[in-house]
Amino acid sequence: MSPKEPSMITLYGPHMAVIRLTEVWTKNCYKLSDVMYQRVRDDEDHSLELRLDGNGAFRGGELQKALDCYWKAIALNPEDSSLYNNISLVYAKMGDSLQALYAAEESLKVDPAVSKSWARLGDAYRMMERWQLAHLAYTAALEMMPNDADILARQSDARSHLAQVWDIDRDVPDGMRDFIHSPSLYFKWLGLGKDDLMEMYKAGPDQDDFIDSLLERREGHSRHIACTKIKEDVKNARALAVATGLLKPETLPACCKDLVRIEDLPRGFESWTISWTDTPLRHKQTGLNRHTLTAMSGSRMRSMLTVLGTPGVAAVRKLLISGMTNPMFGQPERPTIIFVAHRMFPIFSKITELVKPWGARTEAETAAKAQKSATHNDTDWNGYNHADGYYDEEDSDYFAPLHQDYENGHLMKCEAHQQAAAARQKLKVQAQLEPRIKQQQGEHQVARLMQQQFEELQHRARNLQRALVVVGVSCPEGLLSGRRSGLG
Repeated sequence: MSPKEPSMITLYGPHMAVIRLTEVWTKNCYKLSDVMYQRVRDDEDHSLELRLDGNGAFRGGELQKALDCYWKAIALNPEDSSLYNNISLVYAKMGDSLQALYAAEESLKVDPAVSKSWARLGDAYRMMERWQLAHLAYTAALEMMPNDADILARQSDARSHLAQVWDIDRDVPDGMRDFIHSPSLYFKWLGLGKDDLMEMYKAGPDQDDFIDSLLERREGHSRHIACTKIKEDVKNARALAVATGLLKPETLPACCKDLVRIEDLPRGFESWTISWTDTPLRHKQTGLNRHTLTAMSGSRMRSMLTVLGTPGVAAVRKLLISGMTNPMFGQPERPTIIFVAHRMFPIFSKITELVKPWGARTEAETAAKAQKSATHNDTDWNGYNHADGYYDEEDSDYFAPLHQDYENGHLMKCEAHQQAAAARQKLKVQAQLEPRIKQQQGEHQVARLMQQQFEELQHRARNLQRALVVVGVSCPEGLLSGRRSGLG
């Protein structure tokens, strides 16, 4: 019988044993994750086949069939920006500018450094005759793909409808950042005067609705979109393009001179943790849920994304590059160690390959640690914290579509949609309250039965007391009334 092999603690000591065990665990995670990733590859292959089928249907004039193929393809691979661009084009051909706009915005969420995505956004705004936004989108497209003749022609058309164009760097403020630090600049840009602001503050809790009503002027709403959506996407696109070597800072405006490649960023000393959680929003066409992907450095948020479907390698890549080059908190820098949440196990090997050229290493969270952390934070260890409460995006008032009224230049919310959304919300609230109502009804019924039984006992007690008095037997006060027994 061979002697028992010494443990790692005996060989290396407690501290080194933990390090060695972590290395063994990470090595085996890499191998197993690479095997599990095969399913992702199969979905991507099937998605490509559907995209090609959709392209064939589009060329044949079968727009609805093409649309169906593209949505099915997105359900399998929601990180393919070309699919959203194709859908935007199909909706534009159908004359649905609003859906074309939504699809273009989805494409930019996947990868803001794609020139065609910006061009599709510009096309949608041009269909709506929102020329300033269209011009901004075409300008961003030309930054990603300079001297594209087709985009230049569309930009020129948008420019011809404007007396003066907005410059994204010189004119447009930085959305919420300026709202916090320079509110006067922000409100001035939106066209809100002193009297408007006084009315807004008087509105109290309803001030959000008041601002919305003010911004329903066509240009006011466009100014709001320009500084809260387009400018932020433009900044992310520039940082991403320079960081990955697609563009050089000297080809961009002077404000981009500080942008650098990832390899040129200083190395930080803090470790990062990347993870995701689901949201209650569900995409109606694909049935996929929205997920929030985060990169944390200690207790500080480096970057955050909301993506369609379970986050994959492309989403992680965008998240990390944004956290390194344009962090929400902290200075631009590269991480040394990246801890990957257990729920991201299937793509762990690909994340490891992604960050290796940046000089970072990865460590995988164990299931036991994930469960312990979830218990401590009262969350689901697999990341599905809203599994009992998903609802379609179109059923949310926040996503109520806005329809363009071209005659008077106002953005008007569809009243019929609001009524339908209100009705759906009422039914949803009723469904949520129904179990509680039934529980309360049951509790009331039990209480009534107990009260009836108590009254019956009191009636019997009084009859018994009268009988005892008749036969001359005394009874302690309160014994038969139930007071001493706690029934009163």
